[in-house]
Amino acid sequence: MFGTAAEGACAPSPTIVGEGEEASEHLMEWINVILQGVLVGGLYAMFAAGLSLIFGVMRLVNIAHGDLIVLAAYVALVVA
Repeated sequence: MFGTAAEGACAPSPTIVGEGEEASEHLMEWINVILQGVLVGGLYAMFAAGLSLIFGVMRLVNIAHGDLIVLAAYVALVVA
């Protein structure tokens, strides 16, 4: 009815469910935060490089640069 002694000897020992999964999720959250920070920092660096390149060539601050950034963000939002 409850099985034999041999079956009970082979049964795995009880463990706390979620102990390893919680640590793994915490690590993945940190990796995600670091990766997102690096990507946003790279995006800001590209914007700054574009503004400085335009200013270096034309000796004029191009205000339309910010408009193109907003337009690209809107297009990305609509497409995604």
